[in-house]
Order: sequence, then C-alpha cells, then structure tokens
Amino acid sequence: MGSYACQAGYSVVDINVFQGLDLVAVLKQQGSSWKPVYGPTEGLCIAPVDLQFCPNHKLPRPVLQSLEAAIARSPQADLYINTVFTPGELYPYPSGPPSIGIDNHDSMTKIQWAADKQGDLVGTATLNYDNCSPDCASGSLETFPVKITASNPQNCTVAIYPNGIGNPSQTIQAEVFSRIDIQALQGSPPSFLVGDAVLQPCTSPPGSTPSPSGSASTPASPPVPEITSVETYTQGVLVYFDIHYSDPGNDAEGFGFVGVNGAGWAEENHPFTSPSYGIVGTDSISYPFNEGCGTAQQYDSYVQAWIYDNAGDRSTPVVIHLVCS
Repeated sequence: MGSYACQAGYSVVDINVFQGLDLVAVLKQQGSSWKPVYGPTEGLCIAPVDLQFCPNHKLPRPVLQSLEAAIARSPQADLYINTVFTPGELYPYPSGPPSIGIDNHDSMTKIQWAADKQGDLVGTATLNYDNCSPDCASGSLETFPVKITASNPQNCTVAIYPNGIGNPSQTIQAEVFSRIDIQALQGSPPSFLVGDAVLQPCTSPPGSTPSPSGSASTPASPPVPEITSVETYTQGVLVYFDIHYSDPGNDAEGFGFVGVNGAGWAEENHPFTSPSYGIVGTDSISYPFNEGCGTAQQYDSYVQAWIYDNAGDRSTPVVIHLVCS
C-alpha cells in the first residue's frame, strides 16, 4: 500500500505497482472498518480512476477528484525518531511510535498519529515533565497536552537498528520529515521540551555524509560509537552520569560534555586514558558533577554528552538531567 487520503467517509488508496500498472482502491467507511465500493474488481482500478472500469462505484466524482489530488500531493516521507531512549527507527506514513523518551526523566506518551490535509503528520500526546523537586525519585510529574507536527520532507542520512537496540546501527539515506515541532496545547511546559529543537531527525551522525551520486566508491569510514543507555546516581554532594556505549568500530577514544538548558558547565573532552574525575569501565564512563546534594544550595542541571572516536567523530549526543536522588 502507498499513500492514501480520506474525505466524506470515502478513501482512495494507492496500491504498489503491479505488472506495470498503478492501481488504486476506493473504499467506503462502514462503522470502524472500510469496505471496497467496487464489486468484481475487488475495489482495484487503474489510476487515474476511469469510472467506466469500475461500474459499481458509488463515490461522487467531486470527492473522487479531490482524493486523487490529495494522494498525488502525498510526501511519501517516513517519520524518523532517534533518541537514546527511543532509538532510531523509521515509521511509514502516517504512523509513529506510541511514546517517545526525550531524556532520562521526560517523555511523551499516549501519542495518536494522523495525516493532515497538507501531507504533514500530526500527533496529539501527553508531555510528561518530572520537576525533580526535591529530587527526581520523589519529584512531581507534571503533564501537558501537546501537538506534534512533522513536516518538510527531506532526504537525510539516518541511523537505524535493523537487528534491534544494542546491536550496531546501519546508516542509510531516507526521505523523512526533517522538522518535528512540539506545541503545548495547554499550560506552560519548560521551554527545552517544546519547539523544533527537541527532536531533530536530520542531524546526521558525524562522519556519515554520503559520497556524491555517481562518484567513485571509497572505503566506508568506521562507524562512530553509539550511546546505548544513560543513568545517574548520587554520592555525597555529587551526581554522576553513567553512560554505556557500543563501539562497532573498536576506536572509541574518549567522552565529552557541555551544559545545556541554561546550565553553566563549560565544554570538556577527555580521552579514556586520562579521564579527569571520570571512572572508565568496559564500554562505559561515569563522571561527577557537584550539585550540592544534601545542602541548602542543592540544585539540578542539564548536560549534553557524547563519545568520540580516534578520528574525532562524535556519537549522537544525549541530554542528561543531573539531579540529586
């Protein structure tokens, strides 16, 4: 099945090319299901629809013409979501994931996806924000109704996991919605959880720019490291992030971080051989931040962290909420 459009209880659906013919199915809604409105042809007609080939049709011609125009405008783009908590996956239009993990405390759940008349993909969801006061374990969960709009189809380099998370990713070119905007429908969630910077589907992994079409093939660069999980824990006044990663190229060199969302942590990069205050494990790194835990000055902050390889290429970064627990 290809693109489709719905109007006035009818739907026109593009069917994949079969024996050189473009086919469409014309359906009518009956309760919660859809039924073909053509008899002997099982609802399949040659596109564009010629009514003489579908004598049992019951679809008004203006509606038919409108639906055919709608599917002709379909972007045929996939939705691509890639966070460390919702790893890279392509969702065929007009579908999407039922939930999206944003960082280690915040998420969007109960997502309902639908196509709109402009060919964009729109979702309604519940944004879950942990205010982490006095700490994330005992903080209050604040919820906000939000609208998610995926638009601007674009050919991008994306990383997917054909063998499941925890296995090496595969970098491919795909037509995806390059802009995903989150808009609060009610209330005032934190600014870093709304807008079009929360989910950035077309941020290509470093070093993964494809060769120009038609150019001579060159040896593929080793895949960059990939962060597979993030946790935090508290020791005294310190909050540690604990990052685990995979190293498909066997060339992970070090880690780095920088404060985000108003945090003042300056950017730092450290090789695993000299990790400063970091604790290096097998495909893992822990690093402490003084959040004043247990004192009157206790606070929380955010950092963006990454793993880099010996060519200086970085993994897809993750945002980590550092909060006393």
